[in-house]
Amino acid sequence: MHLALENAAELLGAETLVEPLALDGFVEGEGLHKLIMSYEAVQVLASEYDNHANLLSPQILALIRSGTAVSYDDYLAARIKARQLRREISEVFENYDVLLAPAAPGEAPLGLEVTGDPIFSRLWTLLRLPSVTLPGMVGENGLPIGIQLLGARNTDEKLLEYAAWAESLLPPRQIPKIVANY
Repeated sequence: MHLALENAAELLGAETLVEPLALDGFVEGEGLHKLIMSYEAVQVLASEYDNHANLLSPQILALIRSGTAVSYDDYLAARIKARQLRREISEVFENYDVLLAPAAPGEAPLGLEVTGDPIFSRLWTLLRLPSVTLPGMVGENGLPIGIQLLGARNTDEKLLEYAAWAESLLPPRQIPKIVANY
């Protein structure tokens, strides 16, 4: 994952300025996202949980169960903190057009049962940033290792243009065959 990010930064850096950026003030964002999402899952999926819990996936059941432990006051505090982080990321984008970040901790998973670990997407979702994921490299199983490009809020079109440009600089890749059992 780090190698994919470094390779992408090197390729993009040949055409534009790329510099490291520490976002230490945003470390708690992933936890805030999980707390808010689990609390809201309880609210949204209450009927399904009460009437059809046996049809819900283990992941959704775990999400709902963790949400039942979140108090309304903790939920509101998390929402307030998320709003503060959104203001802070807006200040970051006063100096940067696009951020480059890892998309996942490693190579895409085999098969279609899961989409992978969302750890690196949680913060961007919490901050309501547009993001585009591009395959930066190929892993041991021939599946992509993604990089994410992130734009400021409400700059979706600009980000898509930048992503198209960035993709043209990345090495060509072979599309993996995905086998699914239906």
